[in-house]
Amino acid sequence: MKNSASPTFGDISFKASHNSYQRSETISNQLEFDPTAPYQSGCMAIELDIIRQSKDYKNGEITSGYFKVSHTPGASAASHLDEWLGYIFGWHNSNPNHLPIVVYIDIKSTEGGYLSFGDRIDQYLTKYFDKSIIYTPGMLYSSKLKGEGDTYNDLCSFVVQKDWPQIDQMLGKVIFCLTGNSDWKKMYADSSDLLTTRLCFSDDGSEYETPPTTGNRVFFNFGTKKKDKWNETIKKYSKNHLITRVYEVNDADLWEKALTSTFSAIATNKIRNHKWAYVSNEGHPYLKKLINLPPLPPSELKSMKNIANNEYRTDHAKKMSKDYKKSHCDFYFESQYDGTNIFAIKNKENNKYFSDHIATMESEIKSIDQKWKLTKVDGKINQYYIQNLGNLKYMTKRASQLSEKNGINEIYELTPR
Repeated sequence: MKNSASPTFGDISFKASHNSYQRSETISNQLEFDPTAPYQSGCMAIELDIIRQSKDYKNGEITSGYFKVSHTPGASAASHLDEWLGYIFGWHNSNPNHLPIVVYIDIKSTEGGYLSFGDRIDQYLTKYFDKSIIYTPGMLYSSKLKGEGDTYNDLCSFVVQKDWPQIDQMLGKVIFCLTGNSDWKKMYADSSDLLTTRLCFSDDGSEYETPPTTGNRVFFNFGTKKKDKWNETIKKYSKNHLITRVYEVNDADLWEKALTSTFSAIATNKIRNHKWAYVSNEGHPYLKKLINLPPLPPSELKSMKNIANNEYRTDHAKKMSKDYKKSHCDFYFESQYDGTNIFAIKNKENNKYFSDHIATMESEIKSIDQKWKLTKVDGKINQYYIQNLGNLKYMTKRASQLSEKNGINEIYELTPR
């Protein structure tokens, strides 16, 4: 059933796994999502590098060894691609109504020329995967009816004008996207039958500052070298509903920058146990991109009194006060797009924010380390647990410490001022 509130696939940002086959986590581990710990896996995209073994194609028959999964051409001992396709399909069988996921197939082969690569990858997927759950370029192109004012005649102009379907209309689907060898994926994208029989999308890694509006490529790949231009550039792609991926986003500041710049797929090596590596606190593994959103509610001025010792937080990060002192004990609670209960907390006197390093304060919001989740204490008025999003620790009764758990010492009364 169509849900009018469901975002489209072009509307969302999500976590992705970089070099997914080289990890200690299984494919299932990487794709599983725990809403109580969204930083633990929760990927909606994975990546498999492939190399071609042409000798495994004879008399029109393709064998499992034709494509092997490796970063290095010539790695004859590498596992076969069908093994990894099996892991994906096994996870799908256990989660048949999953959100759409993207499998990036990174072409590492260069020798021997194209040699009908497009025909072979489609033949391979047809033999070693379930074709019925693949979301193809043709499905996208035919997903919406052409109206009187529509002028599209290729995949990119379709997406720019019509957008992707809502994600709840793509449940249980797997999207294959070719990346890597620029010539081979271009030849695949330029196939005359791309919108009729082909199984894969192809990305473009040219990192244009102005996104294309025509052609048959709607996936775009970026590195981190030009990060200073992301905020301006990537939002142009997002406004056109194009899918952008950035890879090797491996620290908290870079992650926040990629998220606020509205990348679609944020690929990282930090799949588990890094508390900043997630996109949403709202119970699902995606975040609606931070563009064209309504204004946030105005900041609210409040004092923060710990219930265990009846002391107030102050403009001195390491000190608390037994008495409420105007301005010094006043804090602006600034709403964030991360969720309705997420705030940055800025002191009125020094204009600085609380951070994950609780003994110091920051002059600006740099990342999720300066964002806090308020959880209401059951049965109490204006009483909350205050949890940092960066390290998931709680403010406690000691000004210069944070607590791993929430209990009686971690309850704060927030009084409007």
